Amino acid sequence: MRRWTLLVAGAALWLFLAAVPALADGGPHVASVNNGSSSLTADSCAGCHRVHTAQGPMLLKTADEETLCLSCHGAASTGATTDVETGIQYVPATDGTRTGTQLGALRGGGFEEARIGDPFRYTVNSGTVAVPKASRLGKVQVATAAEPVTSAHMPALAGLTQPGIAWGNGANGAGAGPKVKISCGSCHNPHGNGQYRILNTLPAATPDSTTGTQFSNAWVIQVVDYGIVVSPTTYRSASSMGVLNGDKITVTGNSNTAANATGTITMVDGPDTGTTPDDNLFTLSGVTSTTSGLGGTATRVGGTKVTDAAAPPAGDARNYTVIQTASSSPTLLASQAAAFSSTAGDYFHYKVPWNGLSTTASPTNMDAPNGVPGDSTTPFVGGFGEQMAAWCASCHTRYWAWSEPTVDTADGAATGPAYSNPRPGDDIYKYQHRTRGASGRGCLTCHVSHGTNAVMTEANSSTYTFPDGTVSDNSRLLKVDNRGTCQQCHDPTGTSQIGDQYPAGPVPSVP
Repeated sequence: MRRWTLLVAGAALWLFLAAVPALADGGPHVASVNNGSSSLTADSCAGCHRVHTAQGPMLLKTADEETLCLSCHGAASTGATTDVETGIQYVPATDGTRTGTQLGALRGGGFEEARIGDPFRYTVNSGTVAVPKASRLGKVQVATAAEPVTSAHMPALAGLTQPGIAWGNGANGAGAGPKVKISCGSCHNPHGNGQYRILNTLPAATPDSTTGTQFSNAWVIQVVDYGIVVSPTTYRSASSMGVLNGDKITVTGNSNTAANATGTITMVDGPDTGTTPDDNLFTLSGVTSTTSGLGGTATRVGGTKVTDAAAPPAGDARNYTVIQTASSSPTLLASQAAAFSSTAGDYFHYKVPWNGLSTTASPTNMDAPNGVPGDSTTPFVGGFGEQMAAWCASCHTRYWAWSEPTVDTADGAATGPAYSNPRPGDDIYKYQHRTRGASGRGCLTCHVSHGTNAVMTEANSSTYTFPDGTVSDNSRLLKVDNRGTCQQCHDPTGTSQIGDQYPAGPVPSVP
């Protein structure tokens, strides 16, 4: 018996010392493997950690976290199919490792190089094409060659000198945002969690020790009673920020039966249920109020669930590129994306595929890598666009902006910040482009998550003022040069003609 015990112990130790993880889709990042529920042979542990000979914190086998991640996801690796340094995905081999063939451009760009190409906008109308109304749809192509990035979420990887500030983080009136440091693990859970791209439910930057400013990734919601009460546990938020189905919040200063009670938000009325978006009512399960929800502050402590597609079959991998097709046949697998050119797809992806029609029968609105888009009647309800906007706003809390430009008709209270409705108590982030609701746009419509090669060379764009007052030509992770992202959706002069497009020439064939 003793010999058997020693044998098991020796085998377990060997796992930590020598093994290399399998590199199929998901690789070592599968929750059921790493938590031991599937079996106690988590060989993936040994791919990253060493018990006695670790070279970095948290027993990492490399000196730091970024070096470890790039050993599989870097340009020089032969491991994972996704190369986040140069912003491409490779065609997978039968064992899940990368081949030398490029599949396409990563949706998030790259930390050192990106392949975001020239944009254009093509205009059609119901006189020549059978669509319900005129459409001015932008496309941002995939470039044939990589270019150095001009902004990145981790600028040090590209040798960029940029302020590490979580712009808009914190409560209203709390300044431009704290200085922070982020790493791969700030956004992703390397052990797996079932989320889309193993995203943390609450992304968490590390406060810059030189500033003494505490970083906060919890939305603060002022909960007040405007006389719109459905039940003793139903609340009305004075701000639209932070209210999303499934979020967990802690209520303090309210007339609850338990102090600091924690509950889960369930929307009663709002964009999460597809009904009237201007009331912003929600209930809190697990919280019991003795009155009608009077006063108090609700702090978001539970994160946003970003849904994922089903796991790919053996020998295949998920498609992480900008190559997508219509929702009736979403391009979820690498094998499906391989049918197109590696330069196919659309970085702007307001419609999937590019120039998709706005009809209920063909629900191609918005971004749908997980196969759950909206349609012409409910373009954001529960879809990936709103999920990601809520996720990004976990750090950039005051970039989360409501869809209503007017005040509520029932009580005259502001329903949240928008382009014509100010955010109360905040002189910096006062008016906002809407990021949620049927008239809003998700963060990923205009920005990439890793890095962009867009340039800011014209007079106004090259002297852009950051929220803290400093001037820079930073491209702010945008997809189009010189803030041209705006014109991809807007025609402020009202003079765009039918057939206009940029650049000149025939409309290219796209998936």
